[in-house]
Amino acid sequence: MPYTSIQYFFWLFSGVEISLLKQCPGDYNRQAGIGFTIFMTCLFAALAGGFAAFRFSDGNWIATIVFGFVWGLLIFSIDRSMVVTLKKDPTKEKQSFWEPFLTRLVLAALLAFMISIPLEIKIFEKVINIQLDEDIQNSISNYGSKLKDNTGIEGVAKEEEKQEIIAKEASEKANAANSSIPGWRSLHDEALIFGKSEIDALKYASQARIEKERALAKTYVQKYNPETNQTYIHQERRGRNWNTYLAKRNEEAQFKREARDWGAKKNKKAAEADALAEDYRANQKKLGESAEERKKRETARKDSLQDVIKKEKAEYEKKQKDRGFVRQYVAMENAAKSDAGVWFFLWVIRILFFTIEILPTIVKLKTPLGDYDRKLFYHEKSFALSLANNLEVLRQKEKIRFDNEIAIAKQVEKERYDQEISLNKDILQEIATKQQDIAKRTLKEWHKNEKAKLAPKVSIAQTPITAKPDVILPVVPNVPVSPSFDTGIPSTSHTIPNMPIVTQIEPSVLLRKQWRHLDAKQNEMYIFYNPNEPNNLHKIVEGKLKEKGEWLFDALDKNFITIDLSGKADKYKITSLTENNLSLVHTNGIKRLEMSAVN
Repeated sequence: MPYTSIQYFFWLFSGVEISLLKQCPGDYNRQAGIGFTIFMTCLFAALAGGFAAFRFSDGNWIATIVFGFVWGLLIFSIDRSMVVTLKKDPTKEKQSFWEPFLTRLVLAALLAFMISIPLEIKIFEKVINIQLDEDIQNSISNYGSKLKDNTGIEGVAKEEEKQEIIAKEASEKANAANSSIPGWRSLHDEALIFGKSEIDALKYASQARIEKERALAKTYVQKYNPETNQTYIHQERRGRNWNTYLAKRNEEAQFKREARDWGAKKNKKAAEADALAEDYRANQKKLGESAEERKKRETARKDSLQDVIKKEKAEYEKKQKDRGFVRQYVAMENAAKSDAGVWFFLWVIRILFFTIEILPTIVKLKTPLGDYDRKLFYHEKSFALSLANNLEVLRQKEKIRFDNEIAIAKQVEKERYDQEISLNKDILQEIATKQQDIAKRTLKEWHKNEKAKLAPKVSIAQTPITAKPDVILPVVPNVPVSPSFDTGIPSTSHTIPNMPIVTQIEPSVLLRKQWRHLDAKQNEMYIFYNPNEPNNLHKIVEGKLKEKGEWLFDALDKNFITIDLSGKADKYKITSLTENNLSLVHTNGIKRLEMSAVN
């Protein structure tokens, strides 16, 4: 069945294996529909990313186009991966739905949210601008309040107002009547009382004076002088009228003294009252002047703080003029909180994009198993089986190669061993022959000397000596002959000087075994691999691969091996090697490694 170029184009977006899909005509439209959904999602993502970049870059079209393309490509790769990784198993009667759906649900929600935000900002642009103006004003107002709190200008203003009130009250009190002065009223009342007493005393003195004058007048009487035949006025200084006169005179004098005393007290209290009023007005004037000075200082301080606040507020307002992408998003969310209609329409858009984003996943999961799904499943299975077979073939080849290397190594070691045995036998045979010749010559020389010593003392007629003296051989500095080799020569007390001990080492004994380090504090093991391979020594601690290194036999003496770990090469001598035990001694003679094989 032929397919159209449009279908082929959308197949590229759906992520299908086109070579397999061409064999399944029944799945042409379904896969094209999935690809179309992914294409539309990527298109909207590119537009949204371009719009966001346009806002970010202040209208830079190059940045807008580049970011929009990259963003759309990113969303395409994610959506395509979400769909491609959804595969069905024809061997199962019921396909899994919730597990792949829920794992992609969160990612789809996140992508839908990120794609829809730039478009939402464009759709609600007018609402955002209104809300943004309100948010800016509120922000400026809150910042101004914060500045006032931080600078303490309100406290300064209150202090200024307080000093102004104090100065005003002091001025009023300084100009107020004496009656409002504390303590003046009591002094004034006392002065009035004393004045009244003075007046009363003067009044009584005046009455006494009048009565005195009346009594005095009555003391003057008219008498007749017969001698002169004339009348005259005579004062009688005795009698009731004179006594009355004297009493009233004394009474007048007493009242005048009392009046003077009361007047002195009145004047004193009046003077105290005047002094109190004068001091009070002076204090109030001084207090008012001090308050005025403090008010002036607080006013200057308030003006200075107001200038600072005004400057800071102006700078803050300048910053608030920025209407960036993030600021617009925050304004949109604030508008949605205060307006139910905006909130509803906003979430309708988000749900729409979420539906578009998750739709390819739902379609892929809910559609019945098709021919393409079956072909894809069996194609992948056959490919995996072929790959497994190839891996097995490679594994067998590697095993054969390794076995051949081991066999070659064994053969080389065997030939070297045979050559060493043959060489050692020849050397030992030669040493034994030389020792025998030396012994014979020594014995012959000794016999000759002994015979010469005995010859003058024995007569020819005497009986020949039948006793055989013990043969004593000279002692030679010795090194024991290694008993490891069967030379076929009888053992003697003589030794081979300066001959190295030869230990036969079989490489296969070391290889492919786990050797436990017996003296290690932790569970430490070593695995020796083929010495011709890189990283042929593995150090394992507590069951985990700790380090890789290398090991190799010494080129001249197989009794020695070199171990390289952590970039540090150490040379050891093999003192013991069996199927189950390995003993190594460092060339410094101090460090030892005792190991046992782990079955």
